[in-house]
Amino acid sequence: VDTHISPIIIKHKKIGYKSIMFNITDKMLAQENFEHTIEDKNFQLQEQINRFEFVINSSRDGFWDYDLVKKEFYLSDGWRNRLGLNDKEKLTYLDYLSLIPDENRFEHHKAMHDVIETYPKTLEYIHFRIQYPLITKNSERLIIEDVGNIFFDKEQNPVRITGFHRDITDQERQTKIIE
Repeated sequence: VDTHISPIIIKHKKIGYKSIMFNITDKMLAQENFEHTIEDKNFQLQEQINRFEFVINSSRDGFWDYDLVKKEFYLSDGWRNRLGLNDKEKLTYLDYLSLIPDENRFEHHKAMHDVIETYPKTLEYIHFRIQYPLITKNSERLIIEDVGNIFFDKEQNPVRITGFHRDITDQERQTKIIE
């Protein structure tokens, strides 16, 4: 019960108390049920996050995400390690672009710019696939296939770019041997 107690005062003398009681059993049961539901949903969400992280970090591919509004860049831990990057170090998109050799950096930038500028303005996102070299912090040259999507807001401004990097260096070498 929810009880409210107040004194009864007559001629500046307290002569007793009065109380009003409300049965809140249903309200308390609903609150407990709601809290359990939230705990269950949080547990399920954490399980999904753990699965996602496990899959992403078990793959030879790298997952990345760039929030253009907040200017936040994310690179999966496994891919950071593959590129020789410190997992504690905050990484920006420009830091990542610095791994592209100077002679290819403009090509990459132009390809992304062209995709954004030429897409039909009625779409919520556009898909892209580009290839370019990366030089790891350990000076290893990789050929990357970058596959992802660019997402737009209601005003058709790009707000997020996300995708997967696939190391296709061995495939490229084998193709050149066959040719």
